[in-house]
Amino acid sequence: MDAHNLEFDEGQFDLIVTRNLTWNLKDPERAYNSWYKVLRNGGKMINFDANWYLHLFDEEKRREYENDRKNVELSGMDDHYTCTDIDSMEEIARQLPLSKIQRPVWDRMVLNKIGFKNIEIDQ
Repeated sequence: MDAHNLEFDEGQFDLIVTRNLTWNLKDPERAYNSWYKVLRNGGKMINFDANWYLHLFDEEKRREYENDRKNVELSGMDDHYTCTDIDSMEEIARQLPLSKIQRPVWDRMVLNKIGFKNIEIDQ
């Protein structure tokens, strides 16, 4: 189902759990609105997400990213990028709205605006 427009009745769910989804969405604020509508009053949302590509838009994050890559190489750790087409992934990320936004600051602002209460963020 389209995460931007859930076709469930309002207030149908006690809990929504997402993982690595929000950063991939073309209109994440619309998705948050949709998720809010299908939660019952007092329902909870657990959203595991991050900004994996802020380094494409922020020089400081770029330096941190490159340092992380060097540390992985120097430590001999398994490199999860080995089987990834980095250029293609970065091109996709450049087109997604949340890639260039500082998160979770943005998420807190949007969730508050929508009406979510008791927002807790664990970084």
